[in-house]
Amino acid sequence: MSVFSPSSPLSLSLVRMTVNGRPVEREAAASTTLAEYLAGALKAETPERRRAEGLEGPAVVMMNGESVKAGLVLAVSAASAQIRSYGGLARHDGVLTPLQRAFHEAGAMLCPDCAPSLVMSALDLLNRNPIPSEAEIRDWLEDSLCPVSDADRAVAAVLAAAAATRS
Repeated sequence: MSVFSPSSPLSLSLVRMTVNGRPVEREAAASTTLAEYLAGALKAETPERRRAEGLEGPAVVMMNGESVKAGLVLAVSAASAQIRSYGGLARHDGVLTPLQRAFHEAGAMLCPDCAPSLVMSALDLLNRNPIPSEAEIRDWLEDSLCPVSDADRAVAAVLAAAAATRS
């Protein structure tokens, strides 16, 4: 019996998905999380590089247009998905999105581990509700906040981005 049988935890599956607009194809074990898969696919081997992609802390990414915690999703369950990481938000020329700019201007990028996840969670909220209330924003971002984060600044950033998008 081979150690790479389908029932073995060591068996690998070829997982294909689109990450930040590019097709990616990598092997993954059944227990590989989406965060681990993305770190390899995006060549984010260092903590600094993982932070730039938003794969540290809560590691929130967009999967098929909805925010998910990449550390809680198995890579094999994300096969064929459209994934967008924090690193894939800004334009190729480095211009930030209005939401990213609002977070920077509000001073809400305090924690390098959770701030990208706050932005990704806020993006999902604004896609669902372009005019959220302060209470809705606080509730939506609650799971991505850490002790270093400033909830008031994050809320201000989301309100500013929502207003900028409307004007």
